[in-house]
Amino acid sequence: MLSRLKVKWRTSSRIRTTKSRHLSFDNIMYVSGPNSATALDAHTGRVLWSWKRPLPSDYHSIGFGHVSRGAAVLEISSMLQTLDCYLVSA
Repeated sequence: MLSRLKVKWRTSSRIRTTKSRHLSFDNIMYVSGPNSATALDAHTGRVLWSWKRPLPSDYHSIGFGHVSRGAAVLEISSMLQTLDCYLVSA
């Protein structure tokens, strides 16, 4: 069965500091990075939406770097935490 698997689409990301797995739910793949998220059609790889929050000028990291631990889905909303402690829902 596995020998019949083949690539249908692929995408590239500029996100280098993600420490999460991509999340797939209801035929949508959510890819998150530090203060950013993108939703892809899981069948075609087409970008459905993309979002990025700029860091405030007074943001100071306490040593953890700019990393993302991933997105979450609750019922019909996707959620992402930002580096400056906001919870964003789409």
